[in-house]
Amino acid sequence: MEAAALRSVARARMGSGLAVTVILLPFGGYGLARAGVVPEGAPIVIGLLSMIASAVLLPALCEERAPFRYSSSHLTAHTLTGERSVALNRITTVRLLTTFSYGGTYRTLLVRDAHSVRLGITTERSRRKLRRAIEKADANAALVGLR
Repeated sequence: MEAAALRSVARARMGSGLAVTVILLPFGGYGLARAGVVPEGAPIVIGLLSMIASAVLLPALCEERAPFRYSSSHLTAHTLTGERSVALNRITTVRLLTTFSYGGTYRTLLVRDAHSVRLGITTERSRRKLRRAIEKADANAALVGLR
């Protein structure tokens, strides 16, 4: 079990390191331009490329790779940054993220719970679980409104 925890921490560090690198790239380019190592326009190009990279890579950090645990109140899945567990009975937002590629259209449901944990749902089984949780929350809200 300790080896699995170490792998999870390593994935989390790798994902966090990737995010920090993408954010700091323009500043590094600016420093290199000030030192005369790269041309003056290089920070602009690096900044634009890092914006594109962040738009593509950062949402993928919370996307599920292999869901492995389901319960009536939680959905836990492996992501690039380790395990994430979303409380299905405390969902605050659900957003649809659509990306286009040569192979087609990819849709990810970004779910955030009351603890600010984000999980990108991509599998059909997880979507069914989320749909049931939302329907249950709607039914409970309707019952409270009748009282």
